[in-house]
Amino acid sequence: PRAAYGDFNGNGRPDVLLGDADGDFFIAEHDGGSWNTIWFSENEYRLGREFVEAGDFDGDGRDEIAVGFRTGDDDVIPFWYFAILRVGPNNSTDVVWSMQFHGVTESAQYGSFTRIQNSLTAGNFDDDPALELVISTFPELYVVDQSANGTGFDITWQYPLANTDAVTIADFDGNGIAEFAMATPDSVMFFERDLPYRGPDPPREVTAVYQDASTVRIAWVADPSSPPQYRLYRGTSPASMELTGTFNGVVGATDPTLEAGEEYIYAVTALDPAKDPQESPRVYSRPLRPHDTPTVERISYVNEGQLRIEVSQDMGSVLPSPQRFLLNGTREPESVALLDQRTLLLSFGVLEDGRYGLDMRGLRDAEGIPFADRSHGPFDVVNPVLNECYVERVEYRPPRSFDVWFNQPIDPVTGAVPGNYEFQPVGYAQFAAVDPADARHVTLEIAEGNAIGALGREYVLKVRNVLCSSGAMIGDGPGSTAGVILNRQTLDDVFVYPNPLKPEHAQDFITFANLTPRATIRIYTLSGIFIAEVVEDDGNGGVEWDLRDEHGRLVPSGVYVYRAAGTNSAGEEVDPVLAKFAIIR
Repeated sequence: PRAAYGDFNGNGRPDVLLGDADGDFFIAEHDGGSWNTIWFSENEYRLGREFVEAGDFDGDGRDEIAVGFRTGDDDVIPFWYFAILRVGPNNSTDVVWSMQFHGVTESAQYGSFTRIQNSLTAGNFDDDPALELVISTFPELYVVDQSANGTGFDITWQYPLANTDAVTIADFDGNGIAEFAMATPDSVMFFERDLPYRGPDPPREVTAVYQDASTVRIAWVADPSSPPQYRLYRGTSPASMELTGTFNGVVGATDPTLEAGEEYIYAVTALDPAKDPQESPRVYSRPLRPHDTPTVERISYVNEGQLRIEVSQDMGSVLPSPQRFLLNGTREPESVALLDQRTLLLSFGVLEDGRYGLDMRGLRDAEGIPFADRSHGPFDVVNPVLNECYVERVEYRPPRSFDVWFNQPIDPVTGAVPGNYEFQPVGYAQFAAVDPADARHVTLEIAEGNAIGALGREYVLKVRNVLCSSGAMIGDGPGSTAGVILNRQTLDDVFVYPNPLKPEHAQDFITFANLTPRATIRIYTLSGIFIAEVVEDDGNGGVEWDLRDEHGRLVPSGVYVYRAAGTNSAGEEVDPVLAKFAIIR
Protein backbone atom coordinates (compact mmCIF):
# COMPACT_ATOMS: atom_id res chain seq x y z
CA PRO A 1 0.00 0.00 0.00
CA ARG A 2 0.96 3.61 -0.54
CA ALA A 3 1.26 6.22 2.23
CA ALA A 4 1.07 10.03 2.36
CA TYR A 5 2.91 12.11 4.93
CA GLY A 6 2.30 15.60 6.37
CA ASP A 7 0.91 17.64 9.27
CA PHE A 8 -2.74 17.41 8.31
CA ASN A 9 -4.37 18.92 11.45
CA GLY A 10 -1.81 21.69 11.89
CA ASN A 11 -0.65 20.74 15.42
CA GLY A 12 3.02 20.35 14.47
CA ARG A 13 3.05 16.56 14.77
CA PRO A 14 3.79 14.20 11.87
CA ASP A 15 0.78 12.41 10.36
CA VAL A 16 0.60 9.45 7.98
CA LEU A 17 -2.37 8.64 5.71
CA LEU A 18 -2.98 4.99 4.72
CA GLY A 19 -5.69 3.08 2.86
CA ASP A 20 -6.56 -0.61 2.67
CA ALA A 21 -7.86 -3.00 0.04
CA ASP A 22 -11.60 -2.40 0.73
CA GLY A 23 -11.47 1.38 0.75
CA ASP A 24 -10.91 2.12 4.46
CA PHE A 25 -8.67 5.09 5.25
CA PHE A 26 -6.68 5.91 8.40
CA ILE A 27 -4.62 8.83 9.70
CA ALA A 28 -2.03 7.98 12.36
CA GLU A 29 -0.19 10.66 14.34
CA HIS A 30 3.13 10.39 16.17
CA ASP A 31 3.09 12.00 19.63
CA GLY A 32 6.82 11.64 20.19
CA GLY A 33 6.68 8.15 21.61
CA SER A 34 4.05 6.17 19.73
CA TRP A 35 1.63 6.27 16.79
CA ASN A 36 -2.10 6.80 17.45
CA THR A 37 -5.03 6.73 15.05
CA ILE A 38 -6.65 10.20 14.95
CA TRP A 39 -9.05 9.67 12.04
CA PHE A 40 -10.72 6.65 10.48
CA SER A 41 -13.17 6.16 7.58
CA GLU A 42 -14.67 2.69 7.08
CA ASN A 43 -16.12 1.85 3.65
CA GLU A 44 -17.11 -1.09 1.50
CA TYR A 45 -15.12 -0.07 -1.58
CA ARG A 46 -12.10 -1.35 -3.48
CA LEU A 47 -8.44 -0.47 -4.01
CA GLY A 48 -8.16 2.32 -1.46
CA ARG A 49 -4.64 1.31 -0.48
CA GLU A 50 -3.27 2.45 -3.86
CA PHE A 51 -4.73 5.96 -3.94
CA VAL A 52 -3.64 8.29 -1.15
CA GLU A 53 -1.80 11.57 -1.57
CA ALA A 54 -1.12 14.74 0.42
CA GLY A 55 -0.24 18.32 -0.41
CA ASP A 56 -1.13 21.96 0.05
CA PHE A 57 -3.83 21.97 -2.61
CA ASP A 58 -5.37 25.34 -1.59
CA GLY A 59 -2.10 27.25 -0.99
CA ASP A 60 -2.81 28.11 2.67
CA GLY A 61 0.42 26.60 3.95
CA ARG A 62 -1.16 23.44 5.40
CA ASP A 63 -1.48 20.04 3.77
CA GLU A 64 -4.77 18.51 2.70
CA ILE A 65 -5.26 14.83 1.88
CA ALA A 66 -6.51 13.23 -1.34
CA VAL A 67 -8.01 9.74 -1.60
CA GLY A 68 -9.43 7.54 -4.32
CA PHE A 69 -11.24 4.22 -4.57
CA ARG A 70 -13.50 2.12 -6.75
CA THR A 71 -17.07 1.24 -5.86
CA GLY A 72 -18.03 -2.34 -5.00
CA ASP A 73 -18.65 -5.23 -7.36
CA ASP A 74 -22.38 -5.21 -6.56
CA ASP A 75 -22.90 -1.72 -8.02
CA VAL A 76 -24.89 -1.70 -11.23
CA ILE A 77 -22.57 0.91 -12.75
CA PRO A 78 -19.18 0.87 -11.03
CA PHE A 79 -17.22 4.11 -10.92
CA TRP A 80 -14.11 5.66 -9.42
CA TYR A 81 -14.33 8.31 -6.71
CA PHE A 82 -11.62 10.85 -5.91
CA ALA A 83 -11.75 13.56 -3.26
CA ILE A 84 -9.67 16.23 -1.51
CA LEU A 85 -10.32 16.53 2.24
CA ARG A 86 -9.27 19.12 4.83
CA VAL A 87 -8.50 17.87 8.35
CA GLY A 88 -9.53 20.28 11.13
CA PRO A 89 -7.83 20.92 14.51
CA ASN A 90 -10.22 18.46 16.16
CA ASN A 91 -9.33 15.80 13.56
CA SER A 92 -12.66 16.01 11.75
CA THR A 93 -12.62 16.11 7.95
CA ASP A 94 -14.43 18.23 5.35
CA VAL A 95 -14.63 17.30 1.68
CA VAL A 96 -13.49 20.38 -0.26
CA TRP A 97 -13.67 18.70 -3.67
CA SER A 98 -14.89 15.35 -5.00
CA MET A 99 -15.90 13.77 -8.29
CA GLN A 100 -17.17 10.48 -9.63
CA PHE A 101 -15.44 9.16 -12.76
CA HIS A 102 -17.61 6.95 -14.94
CA GLY A 103 -16.70 5.12 -18.14
CA VAL A 104 -13.61 3.41 -16.76
CA THR A 105 -14.08 0.27 -18.81
CA GLU A 106 -12.48 -3.13 -19.06
CA SER A 107 -9.10 -3.04 -20.85
CA ALA A 108 -7.69 -5.86 -22.95
CA GLN A 109 -4.22 -4.62 -22.19
CA TYR A 110 -4.60 -4.67 -18.42
CA GLY A 111 -7.09 -7.52 -18.14
CA SER A 112 -10.25 -7.29 -16.06
CA PHE A 113 -11.60 -4.05 -14.61
CA THR A 114 -10.25 -4.82 -11.13
CA ARG A 115 -6.71 -5.05 -12.49
CA ILE A 116 -6.69 -1.55 -13.96
CA GLN A 117 -4.19 0.47 -11.91
CA ASN A 118 -4.96 4.16 -12.00
CA SER A 119 -2.80 6.76 -10.26
CA LEU A 120 -2.92 9.80 -7.99
CA THR A 121 -0.02 12.31 -8.00
CA ALA A 122 0.51 15.73 -6.41
CA GLY A 123 2.91 18.45 -7.51
CA ASN A 124 3.22 22.11 -8.47
CA PHE A 125 3.68 22.93 -12.14
CA ASP A 126 2.26 26.44 -12.32
CA ASP A 127 3.20 29.78 -10.73
CA ASP A 128 0.95 29.77 -7.65
CA PRO A 129 1.65 28.14 -4.23
CA ALA A 130 -1.22 25.64 -4.48
CA LEU A 131 -0.30 22.14 -5.62
CA GLU A 132 -2.11 20.40 -8.47
CA LEU A 133 -3.59 16.89 -8.26
CA VAL A 134 -3.09 14.66 -11.31
CA ILE A 135 -5.63 11.84 -11.57
CA SER A 136 -5.29 9.00 -14.04
CA THR A 137 -8.52 7.05 -14.61
CA PHE A 138 -8.03 4.64 -17.47
CA PRO A 139 -7.87 5.74 -20.18
CA GLU A 140 -8.17 9.47 -19.31
CA LEU A 141 -5.97 11.87 -17.34
CA TYR A 142 -7.18 14.94 -15.40
CA VAL A 143 -5.49 17.85 -13.60
CA VAL A 144 -7.35 19.29 -10.60
CA ASP A 145 -6.31 22.77 -9.42
CA GLN A 146 -7.63 25.47 -7.14
CA SER A 147 -10.05 27.75 -9.01
CA ALA A 148 -8.91 31.21 -10.06
CA ASN A 149 -10.97 32.93 -7.34
CA GLY A 150 -9.57 30.63 -4.64
CA THR A 151 -12.99 29.38 -3.47
CA GLY A 152 -12.99 25.86 -4.86
CA PHE A 153 -11.39 23.41 -7.25
CA ASP A 154 -11.79 22.72 -10.96
CA ILE A 155 -10.54 20.26 -13.55
CA THR A 156 -8.22 22.60 -15.44
CA TRP A 157 -6.84 20.15 -18.04
CA GLN A 158 -7.76 16.79 -19.50
CA TYR A 159 -5.78 14.44 -21.75
CA PRO A 160 -7.84 11.76 -23.54
CA LEU A 161 -6.61 8.22 -24.12
CA ALA A 162 -3.64 8.70 -21.82
CA ASN A 163 -3.53 4.97 -21.04
CA THR A 164 -1.12 5.41 -18.14
CA ASP A 165 -0.79 4.32 -14.54
CA ALA A 166 2.44 6.18 -13.77
CA VAL A 167 2.80 9.97 -13.46
CA THR A 168 5.68 11.92 -11.89
CA ILE A 169 6.27 15.67 -11.49
CA ALA A 170 9.69 17.41 -11.59
CA ASP A 171 11.64 20.14 -13.39
CA PHE A 172 13.16 17.73 -15.91
CA ASP A 173 14.65 20.34 -18.28
CA GLY A 174 15.97 22.67 -15.56
CA ASN A 175 14.15 25.78 -16.78
CA GLY A 176 12.55 26.60 -13.43
CA ILE A 177 9.10 25.28 -14.44
CA ALA A 178 8.06 21.79 -13.35
CA GLU A 179 6.77 19.30 -15.91
CA PHE A 180 4.72 16.17 -15.38
CA ALA A 181 5.70 13.00 -17.19
CA MET A 182 3.41 10.08 -17.86
CA ALA A 183 4.38 6.62 -18.99
CA THR A 184 2.41 5.09 -21.85
CA PRO A 185 2.75 1.51 -23.11
CA ASP A 186 5.49 2.51 -25.59
CA SER A 187 6.90 5.89 -24.52
CA VAL A 188 7.11 8.64 -21.91
CA MET A 189 5.32 11.95 -22.57
CA PHE A 190 6.26 15.26 -20.92
CA PHE A 191 3.93 18.25 -20.43
CA GLU A 192 4.71 21.77 -19.25
CA ARG A 193 2.41 24.72 -18.71
CA ASP A 194 3.09 27.72 -20.91
CA LEU A 195 4.19 30.01 -18.11
CA PRO A 196 6.23 33.18 -18.56
CA TYR A 197 9.81 32.76 -17.41
CA ARG A 198 10.57 35.43 -14.79
CA GLY A 199 14.09 34.48 -13.78
CA PRO A 200 17.37 35.97 -15.01
CA ASP A 201 18.34 35.36 -18.62
CA PRO A 202 20.95 32.60 -18.84
CA PRO A 203 24.35 33.06 -20.50
CA ARG A 204 24.14 32.71 -24.26
CA GLU A 205 26.89 30.13 -24.68
CA VAL A 206 29.57 28.36 -22.66
CA THR A 207 32.91 27.44 -24.22
CA ALA A 208 35.67 25.25 -22.78
CA VAL A 209 39.14 25.74 -24.27
CA TYR A 210 42.19 23.85 -23.06
CA GLN A 211 45.16 25.98 -22.02
CA ASP A 212 47.18 22.83 -21.42
CA ALA A 213 46.43 19.18 -20.65
CA SER A 214 45.31 19.91 -17.07
CA THR A 215 43.90 23.44 -17.41
CA VAL A 216 40.75 24.60 -19.16
CA ARG A 217 39.38 28.10 -19.60
CA ILE A 218 35.61 28.31 -19.25
CA ALA A 219 34.05 31.41 -20.81
CA TRP A 220 30.49 32.52 -21.36
CA VAL A 221 28.66 35.32 -23.13
CA ALA A 222 26.62 37.47 -20.76
CA ASP A 223 23.11 38.53 -21.61
CA PRO A 224 22.96 42.35 -21.48
CA SER A 225 19.77 42.25 -19.40
CA SER A 226 21.20 39.98 -16.69
CA PRO A 227 23.12 41.16 -13.61
CA PRO A 228 26.85 40.34 -13.65
CA GLN A 229 26.66 37.43 -11.21
CA TYR A 230 27.12 33.81 -12.27
CA ARG A 231 27.53 30.32 -10.87
CA LEU A 232 29.88 27.76 -12.36
CA TYR A 233 29.20 24.03 -12.01
CA ARG A 234 31.32 20.99 -12.86
CA GLY A 235 30.49 17.30 -13.06
CA THR A 236 30.81 14.16 -15.13
CA SER A 237 27.29 14.49 -16.59
CA PRO A 238 24.35 16.96 -16.36
CA ALA A 239 22.95 14.79 -13.55
CA SER A 240 26.06 15.05 -11.35
CA MET A 241 26.90 18.77 -11.34
CA GLU A 242 28.49 20.43 -8.29
CA LEU A 243 28.91 24.14 -7.65
CA THR A 244 32.54 25.23 -8.01
CA GLY A 245 32.24 29.01 -7.63
CA THR A 246 30.21 32.20 -7.85
CA PHE A 247 31.52 35.12 -9.93
CA ASN A 248 30.69 38.82 -9.96
CA GLY A 249 31.43 40.98 -12.97
CA VAL A 250 33.45 38.33 -14.86
CA VAL A 251 32.51 36.06 -17.75
CA GLY A 252 35.19 33.40 -17.44
CA ALA A 253 37.07 31.14 -15.07
CA THR A 254 40.06 28.81 -15.21
CA ASP A 255 40.11 25.26 -13.85
CA PRO A 256 43.66 23.89 -13.45
CA THR A 257 42.61 20.61 -11.78
CA LEU A 258 41.81 18.35 -14.76
CA GLU A 259 43.09 14.80 -14.56
CA ALA A 260 43.94 12.61 -17.54
CA GLY A 261 41.49 9.77 -18.08
CA GLU A 262 38.55 11.52 -16.38
CA GLU A 263 35.46 13.10 -17.99
CA TYR A 264 34.15 16.60 -17.26
CA ILE A 265 31.32 18.90 -18.27
CA TYR A 266 30.71 22.48 -17.11
CA ALA A 267 27.57 24.59 -16.76
CA VAL A 268 26.96 28.27 -16.03
CA THR A 269 23.87 30.00 -14.63
CA ALA A 270 22.99 33.66 -14.08
CA LEU A 271 21.90 34.90 -10.62
CA ASP A 272 19.51 37.72 -9.75
CA PRO A 273 18.20 37.79 -6.13
CA ALA A 274 15.44 40.20 -7.19
CA LYS A 275 13.79 37.64 -9.49
CA ASP A 276 11.93 34.39 -8.98
CA PRO A 277 13.52 32.02 -9.68
CA GLN A 278 16.78 33.68 -8.66
CA GLU A 279 18.90 31.33 -10.78
CA SER A 280 18.60 30.78 -14.53
CA PRO A 281 18.62 27.39 -16.27
CA ARG A 282 22.07 25.91 -16.81
CA VAL A 283 23.94 26.33 -20.07
CA TYR A 284 26.40 23.47 -20.65
CA SER A 285 29.83 23.25 -22.21
CA ARG A 286 30.95 20.44 -24.46
CA PRO A 287 32.15 17.27 -22.66
CA LEU A 288 35.88 17.17 -21.94
CA ARG A 289 38.06 14.05 -21.87
CA PRO A 290 41.58 15.24 -20.98
CA HIS A 291 44.65 13.12 -21.61
CA ASP A 292 48.42 13.55 -21.66
CA THR A 293 49.88 16.53 -23.51
CA PRO A 294 50.20 15.77 -27.24
CA THR A 295 53.75 15.89 -28.55
CA VAL A 296 55.56 15.60 -31.86
CA GLU A 297 57.34 12.27 -31.71
CA ARG A 298 59.15 12.38 -35.02
CA ILE A 299 59.70 14.61 -38.07
CA SER A 300 61.08 12.86 -41.13
CA TYR A 301 61.81 14.02 -44.65
CA VAL A 302 59.83 11.81 -47.00
CA ASN A 303 60.90 13.08 -50.40
CA GLU A 304 61.30 16.36 -52.22
CA GLY A 305 59.08 18.93 -50.52
CA GLN A 306 57.23 16.65 -48.07
CA LEU A 307 57.60 16.22 -44.30
CA ARG A 308 56.05 13.38 -42.29
CA ILE A 309 54.96 14.43 -38.78
CA GLU A 310 54.22 11.66 -36.26
CA VAL A 311 52.39 12.73 -33.07
CA SER A 312 51.44 11.07 -29.78
CA GLN A 313 47.69 11.70 -29.75
CA ASP A 314 44.74 11.21 -32.08
CA MET A 315 44.31 14.14 -34.50
CA GLY A 316 40.77 13.12 -35.44
CA SER A 317 39.53 13.48 -39.03
CA VAL A 318 39.79 17.26 -39.49
CA LEU A 319 42.80 18.54 -41.43
CA PRO A 320 44.75 21.25 -39.61
CA SER A 321 45.06 24.51 -41.50
CA PRO A 322 48.39 25.07 -43.29
CA GLN A 323 48.58 28.33 -41.30
CA ARG A 324 49.39 26.22 -38.21
CA PHE A 325 52.85 25.41 -39.54
CA LEU A 326 55.85 27.56 -40.44
CA LEU A 327 59.07 26.15 -41.91
CA ASN A 328 62.08 28.15 -40.71
CA GLY A 329 59.64 30.70 -39.31
CA THR A 330 58.47 31.98 -42.72
CA ARG A 331 57.05 29.34 -45.04
CA GLU A 332 53.63 27.69 -44.79
CA PRO A 333 53.01 24.29 -46.41
CA GLU A 334 51.03 24.26 -49.63
CA SER A 335 48.84 21.44 -48.32
CA VAL A 336 48.32 19.23 -45.27
CA ALA A 337 47.13 15.61 -45.38
CA LEU A 338 46.32 13.06 -42.69
CA LEU A 339 47.97 9.74 -43.51
CA ASP A 340 46.35 8.27 -40.39
CA GLN A 341 45.01 9.64 -37.10
CA ARG A 342 48.52 10.21 -35.74
CA THR A 343 50.49 11.05 -38.89
CA LEU A 344 50.49 14.32 -40.85
CA LEU A 345 52.02 14.91 -44.27
CA LEU A 346 53.09 18.50 -45.04
CA SER A 347 53.78 19.39 -48.67
CA PHE A 348 56.02 22.42 -49.35
CA GLY A 349 56.54 22.05 -53.07
CA VAL A 350 60.35 22.04 -53.32
CA LEU A 351 62.79 21.95 -50.40
CA GLU A 352 66.47 22.47 -51.00
CA ASP A 353 69.07 20.49 -49.11
CA GLY A 354 69.78 22.04 -45.73
CA ARG A 355 68.90 22.28 -42.06
CA TYR A 356 65.34 23.30 -41.10
CA GLY A 357 63.14 23.97 -38.11
CA LEU A 358 59.34 23.67 -37.94
CA ASP A 359 57.21 26.03 -35.84
CA MET A 360 53.67 25.04 -34.92
CA ARG A 361 51.17 27.77 -34.08
CA GLY A 362 48.04 26.80 -32.17
CA LEU A 363 48.04 23.15 -33.24
CA ARG A 364 45.65 21.05 -31.18
CA ASP A 365 44.71 17.39 -31.21
CA ALA A 366 41.21 15.97 -31.69
CA GLU A 367 40.30 16.66 -28.03
CA GLY A 368 41.44 20.27 -28.38
CA ILE A 369 44.54 20.02 -26.16
CA PRO A 370 47.42 22.19 -27.45
CA PHE A 371 50.76 20.66 -28.32
CA ALA A 372 53.50 21.25 -25.77
CA ASP A 373 56.16 22.73 -28.06
CA ARG A 374 55.92 25.43 -30.71
CA SER A 375 59.33 24.81 -32.32
CA HIS A 376 60.78 21.49 -33.51
CA GLY A 377 64.13 20.69 -34.99
CA PRO A 378 66.60 21.18 -36.35
CA PHE A 379 66.33 18.38 -38.90
CA ASP A 380 68.19 17.86 -42.15
CA VAL A 381 66.72 17.71 -45.63
CA VAL A 382 68.84 15.77 -48.08
CA ASN A 383 67.34 15.15 -51.50
CA PRO A 384 68.54 11.83 -52.89
CA VAL A 385 69.61 11.75 -56.48
CA LEU A 386 66.84 9.48 -57.66
CA ASN A 387 64.39 9.44 -60.50
CA GLU A 388 61.48 9.87 -58.05
CA CYS A 389 58.23 11.34 -59.26
CA TYR A 390 55.56 12.80 -56.99
CA VAL A 391 52.59 15.14 -56.76
CA GLU A 392 53.66 18.71 -55.96
CA ARG A 393 50.28 20.36 -55.54
CA VAL A 394 46.59 20.17 -56.41
CA GLU A 395 44.39 23.16 -57.23
CA TYR A 396 40.59 23.14 -57.42
CA ARG A 397 38.82 24.70 -60.42
CA PRO A 398 35.01 24.86 -59.86
CA PRO A 399 32.74 23.20 -60.44
CA ARG A 400 34.32 19.72 -60.96
CA SER A 401 37.89 20.21 -62.22
CA PHE A 402 41.31 19.94 -60.59
CA ASP A 403 44.78 20.94 -61.78
CA VAL A 404 47.45 18.47 -60.65
CA TRP A 405 51.13 19.40 -60.82
CA PHE A 406 53.96 16.86 -60.70
CA ASN A 407 57.63 17.52 -60.01
CA GLN A 408 58.60 16.32 -63.51
CA PRO A 409 56.93 15.62 -66.84
CA ILE A 410 54.75 12.52 -66.93
CA ASP A 411 53.96 9.96 -69.60
CA PRO A 412 51.02 11.24 -71.75
CA VAL A 413 49.52 7.72 -71.95
CA THR A 414 49.44 6.62 -68.29
CA GLY A 415 48.87 10.22 -67.21
CA ALA A 416 45.65 10.37 -69.25
CA VAL A 417 44.02 7.29 -67.63
CA PRO A 418 41.19 8.53 -65.32
CA GLY A 419 41.35 5.35 -63.24
CA ASN A 420 44.86 6.28 -62.08
CA TYR A 421 43.45 9.19 -60.05
CA GLU A 422 41.24 8.64 -57.01
CA PHE A 423 39.71 11.47 -55.01
CA GLN A 424 38.72 10.29 -51.57
CA PRO A 425 35.89 10.26 -50.52
CA VAL A 426 34.11 10.92 -53.86
CA GLY A 427 35.70 8.33 -56.18
CA TYR A 428 37.79 8.18 -59.35
CA ALA A 429 38.26 10.87 -61.97
CA GLN A 430 35.99 10.70 -65.02
CA PHE A 431 38.39 12.55 -67.32
CA ALA A 432 42.18 13.10 -67.34
CA ALA A 433 44.33 15.04 -69.81
CA VAL A 434 48.05 15.85 -69.83
CA ASP A 435 48.80 19.46 -70.77
CA PRO A 436 50.65 19.32 -74.13
CA ALA A 437 52.38 22.60 -73.29
CA ASP A 438 53.64 21.40 -69.89
CA ALA A 439 53.65 17.66 -69.24
CA ARG A 440 54.01 18.27 -65.50
CA HIS A 441 50.38 19.47 -65.50
CA VAL A 442 47.29 17.21 -65.63
CA THR A 443 43.65 18.34 -65.72
CA LEU A 444 41.13 16.09 -63.97
CA GLU A 445 37.33 16.17 -63.90
CA ILE A 446 34.99 14.46 -61.43
CA ALA A 447 31.74 12.89 -62.63
CA GLU A 448 28.54 14.90 -62.32
CA GLY A 449 26.49 14.08 -59.24
CA ASN A 450 29.47 14.00 -56.92
CA ALA A 451 29.38 16.70 -54.27
CA ILE A 452 32.63 18.65 -54.68
CA GLY A 453 33.34 21.97 -53.06
CA ALA A 454 33.68 23.60 -49.69
CA LEU A 455 31.43 21.02 -48.04
CA GLY A 456 33.24 20.54 -44.76
CA ARG A 457 35.14 17.54 -46.09
CA GLU A 458 38.85 16.90 -46.50
CA TYR A 459 39.69 15.61 -49.98
CA VAL A 460 42.78 13.52 -50.70
CA LEU A 461 44.07 12.76 -54.20
CA LYS A 462 45.76 9.37 -54.59
CA VAL A 463 47.74 8.73 -57.81
CA ARG A 464 48.78 5.25 -58.99
CA ASN A 465 50.47 3.73 -62.02
CA VAL A 466 51.51 7.03 -63.60
CA LEU A 467 54.89 6.85 -65.33
CA CYS A 468 57.20 9.86 -65.17
CA SER A 469 59.70 10.99 -67.80
CA SER A 470 62.56 9.79 -65.59
CA GLY A 471 61.20 6.27 -65.75
CA ALA A 472 59.94 6.30 -62.14
CA MET A 473 56.42 5.05 -61.42
CA ILE A 474 54.12 6.76 -58.92
CA GLY A 475 52.78 4.02 -56.67
CA ASP A 476 51.25 3.75 -53.22
CA GLY A 477 54.12 5.28 -51.25
CA PRO A 478 54.82 8.85 -50.14
CA GLY A 479 54.45 11.38 -52.94
CA SER A 480 51.41 9.67 -54.42
CA THR A 481 48.95 11.56 -52.23
CA ALA A 482 48.08 15.22 -51.72
CA GLY A 483 45.49 16.87 -49.53
CA VAL A 484 43.08 19.44 -50.93
CA ILE A 485 41.36 21.98 -48.69
CA LEU A 486 38.45 23.80 -50.34
CA ASN A 487 36.90 27.00 -49.10
CA ARG A 488 35.39 30.16 -50.54
CA GLN A 489 36.48 33.78 -50.31
CA THR A 490 32.88 35.07 -50.07
CA LEU A 491 29.64 33.76 -48.59
CA ASP A 492 27.63 34.35 -51.75
CA ASP A 493 27.12 30.63 -52.43
CA VAL A 494 26.50 29.34 -48.90
CA PHE A 495 23.99 26.51 -48.75
CA VAL A 496 22.68 23.84 -46.36
CA TYR A 497 22.53 20.14 -47.13
CA PRO A 498 20.42 18.18 -46.93
CA ASN A 499 17.66 20.80 -47.15
CA PRO A 500 15.09 19.95 -46.11
CA LEU A 501 16.42 17.30 -43.72
CA LYS A 502 13.97 14.36 -43.87
CA PRO A 503 13.69 11.09 -41.92
CA GLU A 504 14.87 9.11 -44.93
CA HIS A 505 18.25 10.85 -44.73
CA ALA A 506 18.87 8.81 -41.53
CA GLN A 507 21.22 11.37 -39.99
CA ASP A 508 21.12 13.72 -36.99
CA PHE A 509 23.00 16.67 -38.48
CA ILE A 510 23.04 19.14 -41.36
CA THR A 511 26.05 20.78 -43.02
CA PHE A 512 26.59 24.45 -43.85
CA ALA A 513 28.78 24.52 -46.97
CA ASN A 514 30.68 26.94 -49.24
CA LEU A 515 31.93 28.89 -46.24
CA THR A 516 34.97 31.12 -46.00
CA PRO A 517 38.09 29.83 -44.13
CA ARG A 518 36.62 31.21 -40.91
CA ALA A 519 32.89 31.69 -40.47
CA THR A 520 30.19 31.80 -37.80
CA ILE A 521 26.64 30.49 -38.29
CA ARG A 522 23.91 31.70 -35.92
CA ILE A 523 20.57 29.86 -36.12
CA TYR A 524 17.17 31.35 -35.20
CA THR A 525 13.49 30.48 -35.29
CA LEU A 526 11.28 32.33 -37.77
CA SER A 527 10.24 34.60 -34.89
CA GLY A 528 13.86 35.56 -34.23
CA ILE A 529 14.57 33.45 -31.12
CA PHE A 530 18.23 32.39 -30.97
CA ILE A 531 18.72 28.61 -31.20
CA ALA A 532 22.42 27.81 -31.57
CA GLU A 533 25.76 28.86 -33.02
CA VAL A 534 28.36 26.85 -34.91
CA VAL A 535 31.83 27.97 -35.94
CA GLU A 536 33.94 26.97 -38.95
CA ASP A 537 37.63 27.50 -38.14
CA ASP A 538 39.49 24.55 -39.67
CA GLY A 539 39.54 26.02 -43.20
CA ASN A 540 37.68 23.22 -45.01
CA GLY A 541 34.71 25.40 -45.94
CA GLY A 542 31.98 23.49 -44.10
CA VAL A 543 30.66 22.83 -40.61
CA GLU A 544 28.05 20.47 -39.19
CA TRP A 545 25.22 21.29 -36.77
CA ASP A 546 23.87 18.49 -34.55
CA LEU A 547 20.27 19.87 -34.55
CA ARG A 548 20.49 20.76 -30.87
CA ASP A 549 19.81 24.14 -29.27
CA GLU A 550 22.17 25.91 -26.88
CA HIS A 551 20.79 23.76 -24.03
CA GLY A 552 21.54 20.50 -25.82
CA ARG A 553 17.92 19.74 -26.75
CA LEU A 554 16.95 18.47 -30.21
CA VAL A 555 14.99 21.09 -32.14
CA PRO A 556 11.56 20.15 -33.54
CA SER A 557 10.44 20.10 -37.15
CA GLY A 558 10.11 23.51 -38.74
CA VAL A 559 11.65 26.23 -40.86
CA TYR A 560 14.68 28.02 -39.41
CA VAL A 561 16.72 31.08 -40.32
CA TYR A 562 20.50 31.24 -40.28
CA ARG A 563 22.95 34.12 -40.57
CA ALA A 564 26.43 33.39 -41.90
CA ALA A 565 29.31 35.81 -41.27
CA GLY A 566 33.01 35.28 -41.89
CA THR A 567 36.42 36.38 -43.11
CA ASN A 568 38.41 35.50 -46.23
CA SER A 569 41.96 34.15 -46.39
CA ALA A 570 43.33 37.66 -45.83
CA GLY A 571 41.34 38.01 -42.61
CA GLU A 572 38.96 40.56 -44.15
CA GLU A 573 35.28 40.47 -43.25
CA VAL A 574 32.95 39.56 -46.10
CA ASP A 575 29.28 40.38 -46.59
CA PRO A 576 27.05 38.25 -44.34
CA VAL A 577 24.25 36.06 -45.70
CA LEU A 578 20.74 35.41 -44.32
CA ALA A 579 18.87 32.29 -45.52
CA LYS A 580 16.49 29.51 -44.43
CA PHE A 581 16.42 25.74 -44.11
CA ALA A 582 13.83 23.17 -43.02
CA ILE A 583 13.77 20.11 -40.76
CA ILE A 584 11.10 17.43 -41.20
CA ARG A 585 11.05 14.71 -38.53
